[in-house]
Amino acid sequence: MRAIIYILAAATLASVVPISVSAQGTPAAGALLADDARWAGDRADDKTALSDQWKKGQRMAADGEKLVKRSNQRLVKLARDARSFAAKADEANAAQAKEENSQAKGRQMIADGRALQAQAEGSSQTASGA
Repeated sequence: MRAIIYILAAATLASVVPISVSAQGTPAAGALLADDARWAGDRADDKTALSDQWKKGQRMAADGEKLVKRSNQRLVKLARDARSFAAKADEANAAQAKEENSQAKGRQMIADGRALQAQAEGSSQTASGA
């Protein structure tokens, strides 16, 4: 708002007081006021641009804080899930080892049983043949 007032004042003064240069080369009062008004207008534009930039930075910082907060929450959850999955994986590995041992025992029992059957057949054939 001030910038508009300064610009209007400078325009009014510039039209009323002709811009002239004295013999020493110094600008007249009207030119000085016009320069001041132009400077004030530029400064107001700069303030607006800086304000917009500051607001944009504030929004970006707020969005960044939200993102960091959400990421921290997800990281905590994922760490908890990783521990849970690791415990489940350990349990599954233990159960797998137990089943592999049972399978090996079963195969050994099959081999021993067939050996006993073969031995029994050999014994029965020798007993019946004699």
